[in-house]
Amino acid sequence: MVEPWSWAWIGEKLWQMPGGVGALIGALIGFGALIYATRRGYENLIKAQKHQADLAREAREAQSAEDRKMLAAGLRGELNAIVLIGKAHIEFLESSGPRMALAAVAAPVGRGLPKVAVDPTPIIECAFFKANAGRLDLLGADLAAGIILIYEVTAYWRRRAEGAEPFDAERFKDEISNVTRNIESVFPKIEDVARRLEAIEQGLPDPGKGTAVPRKYPRWLTRRSHRPVS
Repeated sequence: MVEPWSWAWIGEKLWQMPGGVGALIGALIGFGALIYATRRGYENLIKAQKHQADLAREAREAQSAEDRKMLAAGLRGELNAIVLIGKAHIEFLESSGPRMALAAVAAPVGRGLPKVAVDPTPIIECAFFKANAGRLDLLGADLAAGIILIYEVTAYWRRRAEGAEPFDAERFKDEISNVTRNIESVFPKIEDVARRLEAIEQGLPDPGKGTAVPRKYPRWLTRRSHRPVS
């Protein structure tokens, strides 16, 4: 005995209708069910593909953000090294002046001033920049331009050092102040770019030119004292 109003009961009644009308209606119902199932399957497929695309996009964005941090960290370290090398070179030049003056005094009369081969500017290898110059687009056009400017200056330092002729005491004395000013003039630019790179390294947006990066301090260091002032 078929339970009334069950699917089997409805199908049996449709099949028993005269003239094949029941079979036709049953076929139409079956065709409609097939269309519905196909549509639901297609919608589920679209959702699954969109979900996969979203996961792939999120993975690419996460990898790009990590690459950006690593690039900023490497460049900041190399730029800080340039400042240290530049300051050490300035100290070397300033200490070389008196020694060259003493050598000039001790030189035999009539033979002219002794000449010494001294690098007027520091020689910077810039290994990290050379290996990653093609990835500067990760940092944005403005910051990339500032970085390239600094490294072009260091390239000029290298060319000048490699093409320098030996100095005598008088010429060295005249040159040292100009060379020192030239090296020191780059330090503020490096410090500004290094601050911006530090922000990116921390996962923050580029703060722009001439801005300080907010540093994270322990809560106990920033907590204000509420004790009454005596």
